[in-house]
Amino acid sequence: MKTILKYLQNFWKTDFDLPVYATALIGLSIAIFFNYFYDFEDSILDSYRGQPISFLYYFLYYAAAYYYVVAIYLFFKRDIPLLRSRQFLVKSLFAVGLVSFKVFFYFDEGLVDTSLPLQERYAYLKINRALVSVVIYTTFLVLYYKWYERNNSNWFGLTTKGFNWRPYGMMLLIMVPLIAMAATQPDFHQAYPRLKTHYFQTDYWYYFSFYEPLYLLGFVMIEWLFRGFLVVGMIHLLGHRAILPAAALYCVFHFGKPLGECISSFFGGYILGIFAYYSRSIWGGIIVHVGIALLMDIAALLVKSWG
Repeated sequence: MKTILKYLQNFWKTDFDLPVYATALIGLSIAIFFNYFYDFEDSILDSYRGQPISFLYYFLYYAAAYYYVVAIYLFFKRDIPLLRSRQFLVKSLFAVGLVSFKVFFYFDEGLVDTSLPLQERYAYLKINRALVSVVIYTTFLVLYYKWYERNNSNWFGLTTKGFNWRPYGMMLLIMVPLIAMAATQPDFHQAYPRLKTHYFQTDYWYYFSFYEPLYLLGFVMIEWLFRGFLVVGMIHLLGHRAILPAAALYCVFHFGKPLGECISSFFGGYILGIFAYYSRSIWGGIIVHVGIALLMDIAALLVKSWG
């Protein structure tokens, strides 16, 4: 834990910039209020889902979050030598485009036979959607790496060289009693487990064994994009200032989730970004993110079985 605390302390001393942070948080707070007061993403933006134009709308939506923070650095004339470079523009547009494409992608939704029994149809839809997310992230990130950064051995933070897993294992241990307490609350079971048990009369664990690894692998992909590509992959361009724009985008990426999860995603993305920045690895974020997701599902299933 000393390592993690040292990361946080050092980064705060290096990066904290009151005008920048205040402007970023005010803008993000307004966006959060607007989204949840008017239900913008779920009721308005997602109403275009299934139409080709929705990709453009999602792209503008996510680009506004990322480039808003970038614009703040420009407005306050902060020194980021490569911020105006072509490489930054290409790389950031690619990241925003990938997030938008993943949310936009709907071509798989008609692949599951609607005549199947409800249990099987629901299971196949969930497994299919989890698989599609993994395939989209993996395909585009690998292609970008091979085309533009094949001389970089870091693979956007996937390297394990010099990585120390123990501090992150300690963080997970600390989370166990907190998750156990959360699992006693009724609203926890509205969200977890992610593969809902009430759809199944039989064979739940059979389908769970296929779904859960893909669901958890999706968090690896999220870490690879938001902390790997947008933090570790941007350090040579933005330095320590790569973290705040990535955290803002990560927060907006959660606008369809419950309000508390959305707000915590900003701080979680910020902290995991700091871990990635200093370690040049995303494995800490993977351990924490995947571990918490798995613990939440297990806690929910244990409570249901005991109840």
